[in-house]
Amino acid sequence: MILLFKIISYYKIANLLAIFGIKKNSPLYCAGKSLSQITFRLPNESKNDVFITFRIFKRILFNLFKRKDVFFELNKYSHTAIFDVNPNATELRVNYIKTYSGEDSSAIISKDDLICFLSIYLTIFHVFILISSFIPVFLISLFSKNKFHFPLMIQEFFETVQLVYLVKTHHISKIHYFCIYERDSNMCAFILMKFGVYVIKIPSEVPLCFFNKTIIANELSFCFAYQKEEFDVFTKTMFVEKTNLWAPEQILNAPKRFLTIRENEKNSTYDIGFFSSGNWLRAQIGDVDMGHNDKDNEELILRGLIDYAQQNNLKLYYNHYTQIF
Repeated sequence: MILLFKIISYYKIANLLAIFGIKKNSPLYCAGKSLSQITFRLPNESKNDVFITFRIFKRILFNLFKRKDVFFELNKYSHTAIFDVNPNATELRVNYIKTYSGEDSSAIISKDDLICFLSIYLTIFHVFILISSFIPVFLISLFSKNKFHFPLMIQEFFETVQLVYLVKTHHISKIHYFCIYERDSNMCAFILMKFGVYVIKIPSEVPLCFFNKTIIANELSFCFAYQKEEFDVFTKTMFVEKTNLWAPEQILNAPKRFLTIRENEKNSTYDIGFFSSGNWLRAQIGDVDMGHNDKDNEELILRGLIDYAQQNNLKLYYNHYTQIF
């Protein structure tokens, strides 16, 4: 019961600090501000969906009575876990952590599956919160510009409770935290640290300036050297005790020929390679807009490269159209 009240109080205080602009240099204020960021968990049209509270609460309620695999044990003698969106990349994550930290992981915890049946006590608590908060959350959501903000926060709160419960139950003392781009990652890390869990965040290959200008963790392991430069720029909102320079997550899967210099290397079949970030696909399937006009900017860059290649008799390879110009 004490655990639940502590988590509730942290969420309440973080939101109040963010709303009223109090203690702007504190980790809890920054964690509260992060909760208003965009999310990749819902389609872009959800922000205008007047029934989004119904949809989120319904999904939570159904899942609370389902037993799911959410804690995948790997090594019972270790107390270090991996927290990721889902277990699909377990082998990659485990080898990556082993290679760069030297640690064996005891388990991987799936964020997507955290809303599930873990105990009767927790399920009763969650159902009570859902029932008591539905009307106020629905009304607030109805008149909000971003209608999924508050109902999604209820889901994030439940996920934090479930995560802390799993960590305590399985005696986890350290977490390697992936999926740090989600808006609740700082709130979740803050609470884990308050409960004595050592948090190491891995930002993957994405620049910090997009979704990680604020990071709360004990350690931060960079995947690229340029992330260290970004870290120094945003140092006022980086609440991190220690940093490491590791490598891109996929480096262990990279073909050896890309990592070694060979004699008599054949010349490339093209002069310029342009690799899309997939923003055209995000727009096509209705994913959340990241707010930087990325699709149009990417197309503008591509058109400029095509013109440049044609004017200078160069070969351009673009991975979306798989075509050489």
